[in-house]
Parts: sequence; structure tokens; C-alpha cells
Amino acid sequence: MRRLRRFAVGFGTVPQNLRAYMEETYPDDLDLAQNVGYYPDSERANFGAPPTVRDIACICRQALGCQQRNEIEAAWNSHMHGPLLSLVGELSTHRSTIGSTNVTTARLNPRFKPMVAIDQGPLPGKVIDFVFFLEPSDVTESFFGSLPWEPNHGHDFNHTLHGPIANRPVAISVETKREGEGQSTGRAQLDIWVTAHLNRLQEMNRGEEIKLPMLPLLLTQGPVWSCLLACRERHGDTWITTIYERITLGDITIPSGVFKVTSSLLLLMHWAQTEFRPWFEQMLMRAGNMAKD
Repeated sequence: MRRLRRFAVGFGTVPQNLRAYMEETYPDDLDLAQNVGYYPDSERANFGAPPTVRDIACICRQALGCQQRNEIEAAWNSHMHGPLLSLVGELSTHRSTIGSTNVTTARLNPRFKPMVAIDQGPLPGKVIDFVFFLEPSDVTESFFGSLPWEPNHGHDFNHTLHGPIANRPVAISVETKREGEGQSTGRAQLDIWVTAHLNRLQEMNRGEEIKLPMLPLLLTQGPVWSCLLACRERHGDTWITTIYERITLGDITIPSGVFKVTSSLLLLMHWAQTEFRPWFEQMLMRAGNMAKD
């Protein structure tokens, strides 16, 4: 969270060799004049390469176009959010081990859907838009076939019935909304999605009293990206899912916002590979040993 907050205010997000050029080219973007530079030996450099000057101009132009046309959510996804996630994936140090994909057609596995009060109405069909996932490793591949068989679907690491990523565990989830709309709906969709996700992780834990990881949730409203964090803890006999309120990462209609958002996404990909993957694989091995016993 501390590192995300630093990137969200711009610290260490712009390569030092680009600072002067960016300040001169975009004089109205005052955040570029702050303490934003980083050097090749910095922590930020370890997460991945920066976007190029051309990448930044393209992202800002496309985002401004979507904003000015008041585009619908699907247009933001196809013109802006999907390409941005693909770009960040290629910039990442972990490009071969962490991927992202569109999951707008994914549906939750009914076994993991959270319970809701009758007066709340039915859960929405469409849940979220994109995920970052773990590419298969020797450990995940060796355990995949031992997972319970889901009727009319097959084995699945996740809380969905979405075949394309069945053998690729979800690490980070992204919900998108058009600008000025859907804040409460987007938050509700993330609540439902992450609760089901934690239900799935808890089941794979086979009831072990092991702390589940805090899961990052990304929410966009038009060009503005934010991050929330979800965790689950026991309170007496009840498991409670808590979502910590958002950190606003940046606005991709301006260059400083592109640097902030891409740095934050690269940091989260680094977390997925260096923190979430080891936890997930150790959990699988522990569950496998319990099954043998």
C-alpha cells in the first residue's frame, strides 16, 4: 500500500532521462515538475520498462477521445483499457509468468456465489471486465488434474466457469465503468466477485486456519484508475470480507497519470509473481499433502 500510494502521487514514476523532455512537451501537466524521476538502479526499474513517449501520447489521445465522445463502457474496454493492460504486460519484468485477459463473459461458479438477503434482489449476471492471472507452472500443472470436476465445465482453479483461464489462477481483478457512472454498481460487482474468489481460495485451503492474502481490486471510471484491497478474517465463528477504500492511482488523459497508472500496474504484477504465486503454490502443496494423509 505504501508503494502504491507513492506511485499514485507520482514519486519515482518517470525515468530520469525523460523528465526534461516531458516537462517541456507538456508544460500544463504540473505533476511532471514534482519529485517524479527514477534511475536505472531504483526499485521502480526492477518492475519493468517505462512506456515510450509515443505510447504515452497514444494513450492520452485515445483516452481524451473516449472522454470527449462520452463512450460507453465497452468502447473504453476495447479502445483503452484492454490495450493498456496488454502494453503493461509487455513492459513487465514478469511478462512470461503473469498475463491479463478480458472476462466480461465469465460467470461465477454457483458454488462460490455469496449469500445475499432476499430484499437485495438477484446478483448481476456480468461481474467484472479483466483479470491478471498466473501463467501455469510445474506446481500448478501438477495439481490441476486433482481439483474437483465441475459439472459441464471441468477442473478449475478459479471461482468462475470460464474455460480460457481455468488452469490460470486469478490474482488481480479489474472492473471498468464509463466516466461519471456506475461507482456504486462497480463497487458492488467487485464485492460479489472478490467474495466468491475468497470462497474459492478458502475451499482449496481445505478448512485450514491459514490467513488468506489481501487481494487487489482495480476500478476505473473512464480514464481514472483506482485500487481497493480486500481481505478476509475470522471474527468469532464468522468469516468477514473487508474491502479497504480506494487509492486513486491516476488519470490517463494526462502523461503524469499514465506514468502513475503504469507504474502501479507493474507493481501489482510484481506482487502477483513474488507474493501471491508463492502463497498459492504453497497452499496447493499443503492441500495435496492433506489429501494424501
